[in-house]
Amino acid sequence: MRSLCLFLLLGVAAGVPLRPTRLLCDGSAFGGKFDPSTSFALRHDRRVRFTWEPVADAVVAGTQQSGYRVRVSAYGKEVWDSGLVQSKTPEAVYTGRPLESGTLYNWEVSWADEQGTLSEPATSSFRTGLADADWSNVNWIGSNTTNLFRAEFNAPSFTSATLYICGLGYSYVTINGVNITSSHLLTAPWTQNERLVMYSTYEVSGIMNQNAVNSIGVELGYGWRDTKAFTRHEDQQGDTTERVLRAILEVTTNGNKTVLLTTTSSGWTTGAGPVVADSVYDGETYDARKEVPGWDLVGFNGGWGPAPVVTDAPRGVMVPWSAPQVAVSRVLRPINITTPKPGIQVVDFGANIAGVVRVKGINIPAGQTVTLVHAEILSHPGIPGATYEPGMIYNANLRSAKATDVFISNGSVADFFPKFTYHGFRYVQVTGMEVTADQIELHHFHSMLQPKTTVNFSSPLLNAIQKLAVGAQRSNLMSVLTDCDQRDERLGWMGDADLSSDSLALNYDTTSFFRFCADIQGAEVDSDGSLPDVSPFYRYGGRPADVSWGAAYPQIVYVNMYANNDNECVKENLDRMVQHQKNVAGQAANGLDKMHTSYGDWVPPPVKEGGGQGPKPTAPYTSAFSYIMITKIIGDMASAVGNDSIATYMSSQVTQLKQQFNTAFFKNGVYDSNMQTDNSLALALGDGMNTQAAATNLYNSIVSENHHITTGIIGFKFLFDGLEGNGHASDALAVLETTTYPSVGYMVANTLEPATENLWELMDSPFEGTGMNSRNHHMWSSYSAYLINKLLGVDLRRQVLRPAVDVDLAAASAEVQLSNGKLRFSWVKEGGVQTAKGYRGAESDEFANTAAVACGAEGIMSEVLFASYGEALGTSHDQYREGACHHPDSKRVVEAACLGKSGCKVDLGVFDDSQLPKGCTPHLRIAVRCSNERKTKVAVTVPIGTEMALDTSGLVLLDHSGTAVEVVGNLHRLPAGVSAYTLL
Repeated sequence: MRSLCLFLLLGVAAGVPLRPTRLLCDGSAFGGKFDPSTSFALRHDRRVRFTWEPVADAVVAGTQQSGYRVRVSAYGKEVWDSGLVQSKTPEAVYTGRPLESGTLYNWEVSWADEQGTLSEPATSSFRTGLADADWSNVNWIGSNTTNLFRAEFNAPSFTSATLYICGLGYSYVTINGVNITSSHLLTAPWTQNERLVMYSTYEVSGIMNQNAVNSIGVELGYGWRDTKAFTRHEDQQGDTTERVLRAILEVTTNGNKTVLLTTTSSGWTTGAGPVVADSVYDGETYDARKEVPGWDLVGFNGGWGPAPVVTDAPRGVMVPWSAPQVAVSRVLRPINITTPKPGIQVVDFGANIAGVVRVKGINIPAGQTVTLVHAEILSHPGIPGATYEPGMIYNANLRSAKATDVFISNGSVADFFPKFTYHGFRYVQVTGMEVTADQIELHHFHSMLQPKTTVNFSSPLLNAIQKLAVGAQRSNLMSVLTDCDQRDERLGWMGDADLSSDSLALNYDTTSFFRFCADIQGAEVDSDGSLPDVSPFYRYGGRPADVSWGAAYPQIVYVNMYANNDNECVKENLDRMVQHQKNVAGQAANGLDKMHTSYGDWVPPPVKEGGGQGPKPTAPYTSAFSYIMITKIIGDMASAVGNDSIATYMSSQVTQLKQQFNTAFFKNGVYDSNMQTDNSLALALGDGMNTQAAATNLYNSIVSENHHITTGIIGFKFLFDGLEGNGHASDALAVLETTTYPSVGYMVANTLEPATENLWELMDSPFEGTGMNSRNHHMWSSYSAYLINKLLGVDLRRQVLRPAVDVDLAAASAEVQLSNGKLRFSWVKEGGVQTAKGYRGAESDEFANTAAVACGAEGIMSEVLFASYGEALGTSHDQYREGACHHPDSKRVVEAACLGKSGCKVDLGVFDDSQLPKGCTPHLRIAVRCSNERKTKVAVTVPIGTEMALDTSGLVLLDHSGTAVEVVGNLHRLPAGVSAYTLL
């Protein structure tokens, strides 16, 4: 039996509503003062979208916004007043006169409650960047032989000062010796510089001296422009100076702007600094003997020569970088330091993530070196073709990337913090000095997208694999969304971005980042509508893209629309997306079964570990599927922005294409080769497909494979919805909770190299060689969307909440940060039959090695229905059975720990694994009977302006208190505020 209780927390509404909070422009907060983390600019030629949170975490039950008023001003003069707009949505789009470039705007918003009473206004600001034309007379300067650039300039009295700067590839900037940004690596993100160049915008008045001489210093690194390691495609010639700089510094006084300095100004000089080698892939070498004291201060005279003007410079359009910059989010200390060989230390930081190591207090003679070599894993016996060296690092899977940072001492005590490289690693091999745990630390950095959804499941393994997805995505947010963070690649592969987009938009606030992705991908659309496999398109891949890779462009715009409510991005990109769809249509001119397919359903697991890629569907199958999907979503986007002609055309195309798909691929009652991917993709296409046959065949395959996958990355994304949507939710959960090969759970539970915050590129990575074997790829992370949408039960696209009452999962909770406030949703099953599953893992794994089960406060465990430590079979408590791997003491241990208690936690460490068959990957599966009846309790907090409904289909509402809600069928429309229900 299931039940649900609603508790209503009432606040007191009196007088004027509270001021709104969390004011954002296009998804970003802006500083306005010297605040490097938030001082960046928007494009002046776009319509700014304003959002706000009417009441921060203090919602009076049932409160609604009835309207708002937004006002925008510049230099003390109002430029737009929306007037009082009737709207329940805390969002407005700027519709005033065109914004000016290079201008600081102030804006304020008041919101009206349901009685129409306006709040006091809250204020914020945003800045527009310069237009491309503003750069027309500004030179690029740069050098392939020097890396420090400086200039001095006189500053008058001013009210504000703004620096617009683009340093390619990596760069750091100081004014009067003060670092002006807390970001790491970049003042310009990675783009295809022949098409698009982005720059950063900094408010620097707080560190400039008025009526005095000031200095600016810029240090450049190669970044992704290093052609020694990064040979470009043959058609990308020119732009051969790899370290280049372009800048404008202007001040404003009483609304009047004055340019003080540009890179066209005389006086720029350049010299060589202590970074004598830098590479994204190989690492950084820092020679402290070549430090140049005072090089970025006023009065420096180092005999440097003039900075060369670069005539063969990047030709892309200059636009402001408006997405989150790269910054350090976390600092990790070692969890272990070993000495596997004399003079060699190996430092274990406990997590495989992206960043660099900082070494403090280096005290060695001048000329001696400290060398840091980075690796994802340690040597182990499973690696083919490699000698097993216990305790030593293994990094041959990085291929040509040396991943080595070197510090050369000048004899003084110093710290080493590499600035122009990054690595993906857990382990660091240290030679040249003996480090202690307080001397060495890992600085984890990435594009600073803010976390959006925080989840917790009663299943430890679901928590663990969610952590893998979130971590793999985070380490690959490095200005662009890279495929991996460690080897000699780290590229913006479009297929990976396509597959991760839905889950990424749930795990992080992608509002401004996806707009940026759309910009750089849209810039890659050629005149024939083709896209490349990789964006930015410098290395690897081809043109036209595999259709499933090029699909990333419309997919990201689509996700940005439904997840972030950004219709403006759709309007800006619609024509280019249609152009691309027509290019794909041309590729299908000879039939869907003859479409261009470079990769298809990438890296399905082999039958036996170490066997390379497993079987795939017929090559054109995934391309035909993606062709239909992009046609559908482009039509959906066109409809959303009122372009009926494109919407109607795309809809008719989808109908025809589905008919052609069935003709080409449905033979003798099966799709294509009747593989899991074949059937998952057919089900994802929906209406017009032979769904009954596909659903039956998918289910049969999953059962015959004992709930293991045979899909590659494309089929994997759609597998779980294909099962759940056709009555097999328990089987979808069983796939996710599997800990044996091949599965995501196996990445956590294996003993050779358990994953921490990373996802392997290959399902059998420990047993594959060096060719293509990253341990931190996000392309499998699509399952995270299923965890949130279906198992947690928060479906933001449909605006529906539903507890997962149909599967053996006891509880789940989440907090979702929306633009207008926090949505909270939690549910717990009490009484009846309760189940739990725990897995064996590393001691450092926060989720491993226990299994907890509870009846709730009203009952106790009266019977242990099932207990097996080993590899139990079955998808629900009435189907559980012992597998070939089973510990004979399982039931006795669980009964001793749990009977007669309302809740218990069983330590898996009490079981002796020597009593299990060799090769077993054990977990503990428990089912108990409680003395109390089954109920499901749900608690919800809905922020003002969010429309959300509780889906009670198949359930009986037992208890509901508080504000009356509208009920439409099985959907209970939820009011703003805190609620709680009880369901049977």
